[in-house]
Parts: sequence; C-alpha cells; structure tokens
Amino acid sequence: MHSDCTIVYLKLEDRIQSRHSRILLSDAATVTCSDKKRKNEIDSIELFCFQKDGDYLQNIGVLWCIQKIQNRFPDLTVLPIGPADVIVEYLPSLPQAHRLPQKVFQALKVGFVCLISFFGGAFSIMAFHNDINISGLFGSLYPILTGEKNDGCTLLEISYSIGLSLGILLFFNHIGKWRITKDPTPIEVAMRMYEQDVNTTLSEAASREGKSIDVT
Repeated sequence: MHSDCTIVYLKLEDRIQSRHSRILLSDAATVTCSDKKRKNEIDSIELFCFQKDGDYLQNIGVLWCIQKIQNRFPDLTVLPIGPADVIVEYLPSLPQAHRLPQKVFQALKVGFVCLISFFGGAFSIMAFHNDINISGLFGSLYPILTGEKNDGCTLLEISYSIGLSLGILLFFNHIGKWRITKDPTPIEVAMRMYEQDVNTTLSEAASREGKSIDVT
C-alpha cells in the first residue's frame, strides 16, 4: 500500500503552444501530490527540447512523462489521468522587426476569412431561395393572405427578412461579445470537435510514423 506522499497524479493537456524550445513537465501537464516541494521539482523536469532546424510539432506520450518522473524519483507512483498524448507546438519568438508585419498579415487573414464567410453565406442563402423559387412562393401567398396583388417588396418579404436575420442570430447565440445564453455557440462546438479530430489525427500519424516521443 502506497502512502499519499508517494502518489503523483498526472494529467496531460490535449495540445499546447510554447514560445520556449525547452518543454518542461509543467508546460505539458498538470501535476498534483501532497508533497508541494516534490511537485515543484517534478514540474521542472525537462521533457523535450526543440532544435532550431527541426520539426516544430512534437507528440509526447504519457508513458514518456511517467518514465521521466520515475527516473528522478523512483519511489513515486504516478497515476495518469486524461489524454494519453500531448501535442506540443513550438512557436519561436519573432524579432521585433518582424512582429509588425506578422500582425498585419494576421489581420489580413482574418479580414479575408470574414469576407469569404460573409459573401459565401449570402450566396448560399440566395442560391437556396432561387432553388425553391421564394419570389414565386411569396407572389402566390400574398394575394391569399391579403386579397391584394403582390407589387414587389411587401410586408411578407420584410417580415421574412427580419425573421431570417433573427433566426441566424438566435442560432449562433451571440451578437459580438454579447451572448444570448451561456451555452457555447455552434461555431465553438464545431471548432472544438475539429480541434479534437486534428489532435487525434496528429497523434495517430506520429505514432504510426514512429515520430512520437514515448517509451519503447
């Protein structure tokens, strides 16, 4: 039976980004145990060091982390919790002269994505309305509802446009920084699922190619 002071709980992150080439255990995982001094020593264990001319994306297995801890503290029992791998992305700090162009480039990319999303969404809505002949539908409904001939833009089209806009806002659950409810937005859910799929694919690819850092 192990005493509480010899048990260490280790939880890896799914993915991290680091500006430093030396990756410590505290960067890639959360460690807890009853001995605070040992916890600090464990946090300072080096897991990996990126080379300047090497790959800036690395997959590290939980067994490698456990081995690193037990090599330094053989009397400890390490209990892993959570993911079996962590993906570490090295982002070298840019020189001061390159930071402004990098920020401008990022701003241009964000603006380009916003334009593509706006015009792409508008085109999709127009194509859908053209497929179902929405103008013909409104032209048939308006005389039935009002008894008058449809002469173009009527209350029916205006109400539909307002309802469509409100429906989109309610579906995406936020207007700027203001949220309608506390639930995550559909975009946040989709991005989280996409991130998980990417991390799983990278981990499996690294394992198959033998590029994952783990015990053998």
